[in-house]
Amino acid sequence: MVEREGGSRAPKIYKSQYAAYTLYAAYDRENRNLINLYFSNAAKMIKTDGVVKVSNKVQGKYDLLKIRELANQNGLMATKEHKFRLKDYPPYINKRGHGPKADETYPLDPSSLFFFVKRNTGT
Repeated sequence: MVEREGGSRAPKIYKSQYAAYTLYAAYDRENRNLINLYFSNAAKMIKTDGVVKVSNKVQGKYDLLKIRELANQNGLMATKEHKFRLKDYPPYINKRGHGPKADETYPLDPSSLFFFVKRNTGT
């Protein structure tokens, strides 16, 4: 979701579902690439007062994504992070997206919601 200061919201860019892999190396490579592309596109689409929000689990293999690092590589910087609470987003439904349980939800805890803005380039 892209949100401007003052709370006005712009249309959602897109929702990316992580590719599901069992090997950490494949998970790391494929999903880092997916999130990197997401940040690249988001950085081109938002205005200077825009905000990019990304929710992500914050333990185990999910830490391998290094969300802040990927955002920084694409000209974005983290402004805040707080606990992601599903109840704050009533229409949101998480799905596994792969395998025999693809249509089932999965536990989101612990997850964080990260906020990123365009990094000041000095111009």
